[in-house]
Amino acid sequence: GMDHNDTALQFYVLLSFWAFAEYIVSPEKKWIPIIGISAGCAILNKWLLGLAVFLPWGILLILDIFQTRNIKKAIPFIISLIICCAVFLPWQIYIINKWPLLAQYEYEFNRRHIYEALEGHHGSIWFYVERSFNLMGYMVYLIPVGILGLFLDKKYNYKILSSYSIIALFVFSFLSFVVATKVEAHIFF
Repeated sequence: GMDHNDTALQFYVLLSFWAFAEYIVSPEKKWIPIIGISAGCAILNKWLLGLAVFLPWGILLILDIFQTRNIKKAIPFIISLIICCAVFLPWQIYIINKWPLLAQYEYEFNRRHIYEALEGHHGSIWFYVERSFNLMGYMVYLIPVGILGLFLDKKYNYKILSSYSIIALFVFSFLSFVVATKVEAHIFF
C-alpha cells in the first residue's frame, strides 16, 4: 500500500545525497538548490526522513568550522535549508489554515509512529536486521564487506564515506531503537 510513496521518498532522499556528494567533490553553487529542493520534496512526500541529508552535512560543517574558524562556510548549508523549507512549508501552512483539525490529527498521527506501532507495523529492535535477508537476499552479506572495502580504499572521498556512514548508522539506529512503527522500505534508502 505504500510502494509508490516509499519509492518517491527513496528517490528524493537519494537525489539529495547524490547532490550533496557532488557538492563535496566540487563545491559549486548549483548543487545547493538541488539538495534543498529534493529534501523539501522528500518531506512533502513522507515527512521528516527528507531532512536526512542535513545531518551529515551539519556534522561535517561543524567540524570544518572548528578547524578553519570560518563561519561563512555555513552559508551554503543555510541557503539549502531555506530552500528546503520554501518547498515544504507552504503546503504545511496551507493545510493548517484550510483544515486545522485534520492537520492536527495528521501531525499527531505522525508523532504516534515514534512511540506506538501503528497499522500493524510492529517489530523488535532487530526488525531491520531480521528482515534484511528477505528484502535484499544474499546481497545483504556484501554490505559490510563493501563498507569495509570503501574505508580501506585510499582513493575514496573520506567526507562522502563518512557522510553516508553517519546517516546510515543514525537512520538505522533511530528506526530500530526509537521508532515503534516498523516499515520495511525505510531501510532501503
